[in-house]
Amino acid sequence: MLSNAIPNLSSQHFYLPPATINNGTLNGLTGAKLALYYCPSDSGADITNNPSYCRRRGNYAVNWGISRYGQNPQPTATAPFAHMNGDRTKPLVVRLTTITDGTSNTLMMSETLCAKSESDNDWRGDFQNDDGHFRFQALITPNSTSPDIIASGWFQTTNDPLMPAVAGASNAQVAGARSRHPGGVNASLCDGTVRFVSNSINLATWQALSTANGNEAVSVDF
Repeated sequence: MLSNAIPNLSSQHFYLPPATINNGTLNGLTGAKLALYYCPSDSGADITNNPSYCRRRGNYAVNWGISRYGQNPQPTATAPFAHMNGDRTKPLVVRLTTITDGTSNTLMMSETLCAKSESDNDWRGDFQNDDGHFRFQALITPNSTSPDIIASGWFQTTNDPLMPAVAGASNAQVAGARSRHPGGVNASLCDGTVRFVSNSINLATWQALSTANGNEAVSVDF
């Protein structure tokens, strides 16, 4: 009978108990602040002033490859993280055996920037969320001057030159890897290694590194 009292956490909103102790607060496991999630070079702010929807931001995002968020159909070459047919209720399941490009040739995570004010309603770095910009895409190179695309209903410019953005359709969202480090971003590969990737990396190479099964020949000197 005890099992009937335990909610199905896979369908439970992150901002409701038991994920949080008190509704609309960060007082719980999912709202715990861990220094590991933050880059010392950034000073982005968490969102604690929303009475029903507090959440943490952070500086590390998962690799979404060459697919726009919500894109359907997905590209043939997939990343380690994606939604099946653009449906956010159906995360793609990727195992090591499906990373046929090799774990040392496939990106797992990279950096992202967060808005400096908690009043900035900006999804980037918003990883404690059932939507949001918890991912980066290789559709643009690291720290590109090309703007990220944020869903129009959530778009708010930060006026930060390192975080250019424009409003767009919800199924066309793009977030590039970004940092405040001179020259590039830190990125981890699926074999667990961490590399510094230059802003000048060739776009085709960056995209090849972002796919798990694209069968590209990758040659890069980190």
